[in-house]
Amino acid sequence: YSADGAIFFAAAMGFYPQLGIADAAFSLIIDGVQHNIRASRHISNGERMDLSAGPIHIEIIEPLNIVRLCLDANDSGILADLTFTARHTPIEEPRFIRRNGTRLFMDYTRMTQNGRWSGNIVNEGENIAIDPEAIKGTRDRSWGIRPVGAPEPQPPPEGNFAQFFWLWAPCNFGTHSAFAHTNDDANGLPWNRRAVIAPDGHAASDIDEVDI
Repeated sequence: YSADGAIFFAAAMGFYPQLGIADAAFSLIIDGVQHNIRASRHISNGERMDLSAGPIHIEIIEPLNIVRLCLDANDSGILADLTFTARHTPIEEPRFIRRNGTRLFMDYTRMTQNGRWSGNIVNEGENIAIDPEAIKGTRDRSWGIRPVGAPEPQPPPEGNFAQFFWLWAPCNFGTHSAFAHTNDDANGLPWNRRAVIAPDGHAASDIDEVDI
């Protein structure tokens, strides 16, 4: 996104080995209009290094530092060739583990990282240059067990997992990034929290924990 809100874009890609499905999406908001492109495919051989679905594909240029995102020709008329360059070493969030009684409901972890975007977006024939000094953003990568797909056919005797509140707030500032998240249960009691401040650069020792 740009600081003045003139342009916003987002992309997502998910791999679900148990379902044999890979999904992807790209969203662009410009001139007050939101455009969405969605794609899905079957995972035929379980290969997770194929980071593509339809016209959307991702290339790892430098692990944990530089990622390329491309949106090839499609019916929307929107194209993109974008590169994310990290501002700091990734932030690993505390492991998310929740159970329904004796059943494991979720067990996964996530890394989050702020960075600068560069490249180009084409919208209806107009080329939009993405300036890394003006366009900042966030990427996250999570993996593990979580509830996706069809509902559980045999719910646990005590009922399904109760609601919880989740606030996730990565923030970009001029010379540093800030991250804060909290997960609170239905009674408002926190069960997963972390907050850090990360100055520009890639040294993990420069990242400061903040109490929340």
